[in-house]
Amino acid sequence: MDPEKDRFPRAIVWTPIPVLTWLIPCIGHMGICDSTGRSHDFVGRGVINIDRLAFGRPLLYAPVDSSILFECYDLKYDEEIHAADNHFKSQMHNLLTNNCHHHVAMCLHEPNAFAVWIMFWRNARLAPNRVRLLIMHLVSCIIVYLLLVLVFINYYYL
Repeated sequence: MDPEKDRFPRAIVWTPIPVLTWLIPCIGHMGICDSTGRSHDFVGRGVINIDRLAFGRPLLYAPVDSSILFECYDLKYDEEIHAADNHFKSQMHNLLTNNCHHHVAMCLHEPNAFAVWIMFWRNARLAPNRVRLLIMHLVSCIIVYLLLVLVFINYYYL
C-alpha cells in the first residue's frame, strides 16, 4: 500500500462526489484497485480511468474480502478487472442501473452491485493522510444540511 501515490492493492476505493455526496453522504464514486494498487473506475461511455478516480483522491478504501478473491494468483484477479474494463468501455453510464458500482461488482463476479456497496461500507477504512479531506467533506455535508433546514423553515414558517 502506498497512500501517497493512491495505491491500494486488491481494494475497493471510494471518493465523494461533490454536491451529491453532500446531500446523501453514503453515496460516492467507487473504483477497484488491481494487484499493483492502480485504481480502475467506470466514468461513462468509453471512459475507464486507470490510476486516478474521476472525482479525486480516494477518501476511503476497503480491502477486497479474501473469500471473494479468486483462488488463483494476482494475474487472474487483474484479468477480471481488465475484462470488466473492456466490457464497460462500450456501456452507457446510468446513475441507477449501470454505474461505477456495477463495474466493481463485475470485477468481483458479484451479480448484485448493492452487495458490493454493503461489503465496502462494512470494511471501509480511512485512507492514510486523508483526515483533512474527511473534515472538509463532513463540513460540506453540515453546511448543505443547514442550508436545507433554513430553506425549509423559510418556506413553511415565514
